[in-house]
Amino acid sequence: MLKRLAIICGIMLLAGCAASRPAVTLPLPDDVSVIPPASGIPKNDAALSGVWAGTWLHPGGATFDAVLVVERLSPDEATIVYAWGHNADEPGAAGWTRVKAQVSAGPRLTWVAPNRTFIFSLNKSGNAILGTVRIGQVQEEEILMTRVPDQKWPEIK
Repeated sequence: MLKRLAIICGIMLLAGCAASRPAVTLPLPDDVSVIPPASGIPKNDAALSGVWAGTWLHPGGATFDAVLVVERLSPDEATIVYAWGHNADEPGAAGWTRVKAQVSAGPRLTWVAPNRTFIFSLNKSGNAILGTVRIGQVQEEEILMTRVPDQKWPEIK
């Protein structure tokens, strides 16, 4: 439990929460871990591995924090944990989900949840991920996530 709390605190510190915004605690599963990519994984895809944090911006101006943990990579899929904070625009509490995401050229992660399609693409320098979610057929929202350096959160393997 202490490891989990330390991870959450470290993620939130590195997410760059502005001084004017209160810190948000995001739920994560107790067994969250990052397994280094195998040597056979292309270098561009391997750069997706790790912990990423950012803040979603809704078209109406509301925001909420999120964390993406790319736990395990194979050539065509990744096991990820996606955690989100409370969202004032939609009912529901903060939460997390562990899913299999498709890995494709870009490199890019894609997964589908009820009424939502998530697409997260690594930028060319490998230090940020641009995430997009399409809700239904109309609404799109974006998030810019930055890597949480390994030394800033404890080993959780």
